[in-house]
Amino acid sequence: MKLMDLMKIPSCTVIYPVDYKKAGFIVDDEMHRIMVKSLPAGCRLTAIFDSCHSGTALDLPYIYHSNGRLKGSHITPRALAEKATNADVISFSGCRDDQNSADTTQGGMAVGAMSYAFVTSLTRKPVQSYQELLKSIRDILKQNYQQKPQLSSSHPIDTSLRFIL
Repeated sequence: MKLMDLMKIPSCTVIYPVDYKKAGFIVDDEMHRIMVKSLPAGCRLTAIFDSCHSGTALDLPYIYHSNGRLKGSHITPRALAEKATNADVISFSGCRDDQNSADTTQGGMAVGAMSYAFVTSLTRKPVQSYQELLKSIRDILKQNYQQKPQLSSSHPIDTSLRFIL
């Protein structure tokens, strides 16, 4: 997709692949079509996006507070029907759509701040719920960063259940 086409889309997330100057951007609708919509019933996908403006990168309809409560559907009923899938899709993103996702250096290596917090949280406590993991990641990040990682899903989930990668 070219920049002029992108500007016509009211609200979207894009990924810039290495060859974006030649091949163009990858739009969230395309990621949803390829990575979510095509999954068969019973299939599970856990996606982790540590990139700027990634809150709704896969266009999943349900977003959660760190206390585990559903924030609600961020899309209309018509769009919800279009985004529906029988697969079990969960996404952790580095920040809200209106935020940047920071980089950091850990152990002499450049890493995404959310990726570092995600691994740190699971290293410290390997068994935790989705809710605990989201809260832990946010707690680690809030010491040095403004970004608020997001948890979203293809259907309502019980965030008190054990996180399974």
